[in-house]
Amino acid sequence: MPFSVPLIDASGTRLDKPMIGECDLVVRKGGTRTIIDWKTSTRRCPKDKASTDLQATCDLWAEQHRGRPSTQFRFDVVTRTKTPACEQHRAMRSPEDFARVGELVRILERIVANDCRLPRRGSWECANCPYAKACKAWHRERAWTFVRTERPEAA
Repeated sequence: MPFSVPLIDASGTRLDKPMIGECDLVVRKGGTRTIIDWKTSTRRCPKDKASTDLQATCDLWAEQHRGRPSTQFRFDVVTRTKTPACEQHRAMRSPEDFARVGELVRILERIVANDCRLPRRGSWECANCPYAKACKAWHRERAWTFVRTERPEAA
């Protein structure tokens, strides 16, 4: 289920860009709506993942903004281990969590606007990244002025 909702920072200011996303599944049982996000993993989920994961915060913010503050959230995680298992992890969020997301996005927008970046190699995302070559070589812009490029003369 797709959504596009405004983001609001901790001071109550609406940010320029909306949050756009989609939920894997929304289930209604009785009068309760539950967003379910499916995950697969090669190991069991850490106990605190549901309480800190931004996806749950974003999906619940979208529901909150649409006037459905009582919507619940659950991760359904299938582990691809020797003995496969299906775990369910519920997530709850507070207004403080929603303000934190707005602040995070506000800061990230400043980072992008000021062309600040922290190139990272070795992520699972690198294999399909269109910027992989640039990321690998980004340091050369400035490094050549500090690195000796010729062999020193033999003494």
